[in-house]
Amino acid sequence: MPDTSRAQEQRDLCLLKRAVKTLLKKHPEGMTNAEICRQLLRDAGFSGTYRNLLSQANSILRILIDEEKIRCSGSGRDRIYVYVR
Repeated sequence: MPDTSRAQEQRDLCLLKRAVKTLLKKHPEGMTNAEICRQLLRDAGFSGTYRNLLSQANSILRILIDEEKIRCSGSGRDRIYVYVR
């Protein structure tokens, strides 16, 4: 029997990844991690705490950078993430 909680977690991460990419496509000037999270909580209806979403979004952003879907400039909290393809 598959681990449904693990499967649900994977689906949630895929949805979050898709939402982050869609959001960055709509903001060609780029966004910070905090701006991304605030927008997702407000518009996309993600449940959970802001802090939890911030952590998850940070992981998704690193994955998207590794996949060369987005680029990052700046450092610390001032990092700006931009969709590139």
